[in-house]
Amino acid sequence: MIVLYKGRRGAGKTLTMTKDAYNYYCMGWNVYSNIEFQFPHEYISENDIISIDADSSINNCVLVIDEIQVLLDSRRSSRGRNVDFSYFIQQIRKRNIILLCTTQFTGTVDLRLREHIDVIAKPKYSKKHEVCEVTYMDLTAIEDFDMFTEEFSSPPLRTIVYDCRLVYGLYDTNRIVKVGKKKVEEKPTKKRIRNK
Repeated sequence: MIVLYKGRRGAGKTLTMTKDAYNYYCMGWNVYSNIEFQFPHEYISENDIISIDADSSINNCVLVIDEIQVLLDSRRSSRGRNVDFSYFIQQIRKRNIILLCTTQFTGTVDLRLREHIDVIAKPKYSKKHEVCEVTYMDLTAIEDFDMFTEEFSSPPLRTIVYDCRLVYGLYDTNRIVKVGKKKVEEKPTKKRIRNK
């Protein structure tokens, strides 16, 4: 499954992606990420991510990529690294990988990734109320639509609201993505973040 968190700067993309990654961690998933979290995960650098290909041993995990357009820019779609990574994207279901990624504008991301997106999450962060409202759009319903036998309807939407104060301490929104590999060892209490 591929979930793309889309929105302008400060909309709550990384905040919401962090909440979802943490909830997967609480359910027992291993998490790999190019941003550092304050819960156990494997840090994976941009170079490590872009070198993932069909032969990679990464599987049965959640892969979190903040600002994916930096790695898979649509203007560089024919570059070898984009092509290699796209082969990996096509195999994530078979590898039991959930890919969570953010971008400001969908068009800036390589087409091969855009074609495989299952869910688009559109957050709206309210600084005043310290909550985030997120609408999740299931794009798989469009793929399953048979235009010759069914009447078209919009893809299913699910909107949730969550308390951002529960997520603030899980990552640093101002931190720049670093190159290198580091494993975080701390083990916080596994308590899922509930929606309101």
